[in-house]
Amino acid sequence: PEQRQVRCAFNRDSVQISDGLGSGGASWRAYRKATETRGAFYLFPQKELFVRIPKRAFISTHQLAGFRAILREKLGKAARLQEPRVK
Repeated sequence: PEQRQVRCAFNRDSVQISDGLGSGGASWRAYRKATETRGAFYLFPQKELFVRIPKRAFISTHQLAGFRAILREKLGKAARLQEPRVK
């Protein structure tokens, strides 16, 4: 299968995702939980369906912190996030 560049945009209202074939968006209310791992965030609109967002897609630690803040605000305890390491 052909690999396509995927673009994600996040703000306080919604999540927007697009690739070379189409685009779509959803309110944060559409997501039931989020999980952060060492290398990615996983947003779950359904129990066994997720959107994977690699951490390498963020251009700065400031962007990562902003995304975590949005997840905490919109999903509360359903956002299972790692605390950033202090160097």
